[in-house]
Amino acid sequence: MLREPLQICRARAQWREREPLAKPKVVERLWQNFTDLGELERNVLDLEGRSPEEAAGMLTQGLAGGLLTL
Repeated sequence: MLREPLQICRARAQWREREPLAKPKVVERLWQNFTDLGELERNVLDLEGRSPEEAAGMLTQGLAGGLLTL
């Protein structure tokens, strides 16, 4: 799972028109639901402060290392 900071998720959701997922409270609730995944947390890539290139590198490294496989 790619985890972006809440403020980025809110900003992206604003572009959705007439969808329940565009509402800030809905976005925040969904984001909160994914903040602590327990044992699945090892499958999270935290992208806070990362550029798209860094995120791509993290994905590439995770796939090559077998960390992101099912």
